[in-house]
Amino acid sequence: MDITARFEIACMYCFANEVPALWEELKANGKTEKYEGPLRSEMVPKMLPFWVRWILEGAQVPWTQAAQEFLLPRWFLSSKNSLSSSHFRVLMPEERRLLLPHLGYLCRADDLRFCLYVLTKEEQDKVMESCCIEVLELHMNWPLAREFLKTAEKAWNFLFEYSFCIVLESLLEHRDRTDFDFEYLAEEFWKRSPIHFKEFWF
Repeated sequence: MDITARFEIACMYCFANEVPALWEELKANGKTEKYEGPLRSEMVPKMLPFWVRWILEGAQVPWTQAAQEFLLPRWFLSSKNSLSSSHFRVLMPEERRLLLPHLGYLCRADDLRFCLYVLTKEEQDKVMESCCIEVLELHMNWPLAREFLKTAEKAWNFLFEYSFCIVLESLLEHRDRTDFDFEYLAEEFWKRSPIHFKEFWF
């Protein structure tokens, strides 16, 4: 694999031991210039600017400390960057709490799934409170569809009538898919829903 690709992958997944060594290899081969100017490409890994800046500034502080400053919630909420699970792992608990209500907005589907896996029960409830639709729609894809009804049971306290309708409509739109029986999921979701949700539907 090309050295630049290896470097960018290491940055993407925060392979802290590999990044500096790969940078030195890039430097030895005269391939660092492309990283020393503005990085505007949409294809640039989201953590690449952080690692390049950290290296160019001489790695004055531990990378985990620098990452926490780089990944402050204000940075995410005021930019077009997305939050990956590798980003999320390096955040301090206080910063995680600030980000929880925004995970549905900040994360792509796969990253949201991995972030949910590392959350405590209390943190998961915070996410469900603000991102319930996104979490349920995430579970409309194989293989997570097997867990949809179980996840829905946790969602009733956080769903409103309008969000219930959105989720049910999404399930019905998937009826023709062959990777899972979404008609069954829609029927069960309807059967298990509170009566006031059913009344609102009609």
